[in-house]
Amino acid sequence: AVILIRSCISNINSEIGRRTKLAITNSLTVLIRCVSSLHEVNCSEKGYRREREIGGAPQRCGTLIYDNLVTVEEASKLRKLAEKLINRIGDSSRYIRESLNLKWVNLHNVFRKGAQLKIFTEKDYKLIRKTGDAVKQVVCNTFGLREELVFFSNVSQFTRHKPVTQFSEFRHVDKVRSPSLIVTTILWLSTVDFDFIGGRLEFLTGGPEPFSPLLIDPKFGRFSAWTSSYENPHAVHEIVAGERYALIFAFTASQEIGHASIDHLREWAFSFDELNLM
Repeated sequence: AVILIRSCISNINSEIGRRTKLAITNSLTVLIRCVSSLHEVNCSEKGYRREREIGGAPQRCGTLIYDNLVTVEEASKLRKLAEKLINRIGDSSRYIRESLNLKWVNLHNVFRKGAQLKIFTEKDYKLIRKTGDAVKQVVCNTFGLREELVFFSNVSQFTRHKPVTQFSEFRHVDKVRSPSLIVTTILWLSTVDFDFIGGRLEFLTGGPEPFSPLLIDPKFGRFSAWTSSYENPHAVHEIVAGERYALIFAFTASQEIGHASIDHLREWAFSFDELNLM
């Protein structure tokens, strides 16, 4: 059995006032507002041992779908910002196979290099801060986390996926790859079947049967968050055409390597010499 989470596509242009199938290049005018739900699963008993010792483990686990995190205007600005920043100062890797189709720019590099190159303004920063604050609040409320023990990790970034080379769907657990994580989130800035083909997010937690997949359709303005341990193995389907933009925020319970706020993340970014900033 496969559970497929979709939503209706609402046309936000009041002058047209009808449902519209948008062209790939015009999907920035759409925000999906039809789904808000939590697919709850049992938290891993072993996955959050360290966090439990300090009271920072999630009280609920699963996958959240939420379509009202940002407005259409905010999502459009974030999409344009992602395109500009990734094109100008984005990073890529030739050595990790699943990263061959990925280009990204970490927010700490956005705050530092973007400002230096005058391609990132204070107005842009306030939008990212507002979005990050909203994400943290939703994450804490959804998964029963104490706000004072939830910190932005350095793996907070704009991303762009596009088909460069064929790859196998890389199934993984976030906490295995990054042991400090407790929650991973994504705000999609592109729509599946309009901006790109493929690229759905698949969780192997869709039903009572083991490994029954839960598929999530990426939509422009759609937000998803999931607890990062063994209860949420997942993969991204291969993208075969187009480009998928997104804004990622990842969270940790470790104050030593995390940041209580976006303001603190920016302060940290400027506290390091550029040659030492990873």
